[in-house]
Parts: sequence; C-alpha cells; structure tokens
Amino acid sequence: MIVQINKKKTRLPQSWNELPLEDLLHAYAIIMHDTGTALQPEELLPWQKLQLVKYFLKLTDGFVEKWERDRCNEYGEHDGQIVFLAELQELFSTVDFLFESVEHSGLAELEGAPKQMSIALTLTKCPYPYLEERRRRSGRAHRKRLYAPKDGLSNISLYELAFTFHLFEQFLETQNEALAEKLIAALYRPQKPMTRENKRVEYYGDIRMPIYRLEHLIDKRVKMVQGLPVIVKQIILFWFASCRRAIIQAYPRVFQPQDEYAIAGEMVGNDYSYGGMLLALAGGIHHLDQVSERPYEDGLVYLSYLEDSRRKSKK
Repeated sequence: MIVQINKKKTRLPQSWNELPLEDLLHAYAIIMHDTGTALQPEELLPWQKLQLVKYFLKLTDGFVEKWERDRCNEYGEHDGQIVFLAELQELFSTVDFLFESVEHSGLAELEGAPKQMSIALTLTKCPYPYLEERRRRSGRAHRKRLYAPKDGLSNISLYELAFTFHLFEQFLETQNEALAEKLIAALYRPQKPMTRENKRVEYYGDIRMPIYRLEHLIDKRVKMVQGLPVIVKQIILFWFASCRRAIIQAYPRVFQPQDEYAIAGEMVGNDYSYGGMLLALAGGIHHLDQVSERPYEDGLVYLSYLEDSRRKSKK
C-alpha cells in the first residue's frame, strides 16, 4: 500500500510477514505496551494506531498538531475537529492488518458495544531463523548456533507438534515463564552432523537435531534461552502462537471436532491429549517410533479422515 502525505509517498506493508525485523519489533512493542491507568479502555486502540502510523510514516507530534490546527482554521473549530478525526481514522486503516477482532460469547455482550481488538496472530514467517551465542574459551572465540523450524512450522514432526503444543498450552494456563523458555529451547536446536549422507538428502528437510528421545537435552539449552532479550522471547512466542493457530485452522476436524453428531462424553477429536493422539496413530506404544518423526501433516490428515468418517457414520 502506498500512502501519500503532502508530496511524500511511503510504502506500507500489509501483513506481519512483510515487516522487516526492526519494524516488527517496534510494532509489537507499541501494541503490547502497558499504558497502565493512563488511558481508558476505549482510548487504547486509537492510541496504538496513532503511535503505529507515526512510526511507519515518520510523523512527528508537531506534524499531527499542525494538521489538526490547519483543519480547524480551514473549517472552523467544530467542523475542523470532525474533518481531522475522519482523516486520521482513514490513516489508521493503513495499520489494521496488525489487529484482529476478539471473539466474544455469552449473554453479557451488549448489542452495539465497541468491537474489541487484539494483536493479529498472523506472523508465520520465522523472525529468527537461528539464535547464536558467542563466548571465548581458552582465548579462542566459540560460537553456538541453534536453528528454528521453517516458516509456519512446516517441517516439524508429529512428535514435535504434540510436544510443543502441549508446552504452549501449559504456558497459557499457568503463565509460567519457565515453560515458555523450555518451549523455545525445544524449537531451537543444534544442527545435525554435517555428514555426506545428511548433505545428500538435505538433512531430510530439517537441519535441526531431532527432539524425540533427546528431550533430556532441552534443559541444557534453556540457559541460553534465558539470556535472550525479553522482546526476542516474546516475538518467538508470538510467531509460534500464530503458526499454531494456522495449523489448527487448517485441520478443523482434528482440533475443533464438536458438532451436532458428537455424543456427550464421547472421546473425539482433541478431547484426548496429544500423547493419546500419537499412541492412536501408532497403534500402541511399541510402534511409536514409526510415527513420531513423520511430518505432522501425515498424522493430521489421517485424523481428519477418521473424523470425517465418524461424522458420516452418524448421519
């Protein structure tokens, strides 16, 4: 999108994935900034959007104040305020892609109440393809690098999906930062050995060491994660939350199975744990090795097929 103010034209991105890392960090910090009691709830969203357009369009407070004065001089105090706010609202629409409406349910929701907005969980492009730690040992520089999954978590295994989704949901429930750090340490892992075979097959689509049967190594990486800036950890969690939701939305039969054909108390869809999902796909714990490292899509496609079959049988 091209925005022109006076003679200056500025190109604005229209998705979280298009933002350069520096802009992504600024936008996230503005939206998540704790204003305390300085603003009323209804004032928060306009304040956020004003700060965002000022950042993206490089507008100063003086420019905005002069803009308002010019409209009041041109149209009179009352009408000038209306014109200024209308133009400002139009400018606010250029950053709407950063927000999404919050779903409400229940009888407490009043008709005509202002729509609640929150940060849009649409960042599926990995903001940090790797994390790096540099230390000096015996007078020599030592570099340790941990690699992330691909964009959209597209190359994670079925076991990794179950493991990380479970950790994330525990974090949401408890808000225990240690769980968030363990999740990041589970996602970011060292590179597989640079053998001729691994290079030939391009590391089987994932440069990272596997997580299955190596869970005990996660705690060793947590210390490195703990040293990351808070904003970096927050952005990684924001990215993971966005990818997780995209996967859930892509497989509604698996993650949102309740419908008119469901029987009360019946164990269907995501009523069972992720561990149960793996065992169901494996046909028992003795066969877990055979499915754990399969691409997650294989298992979710199969579970979707089973759920479709179940629904058809209820008709």
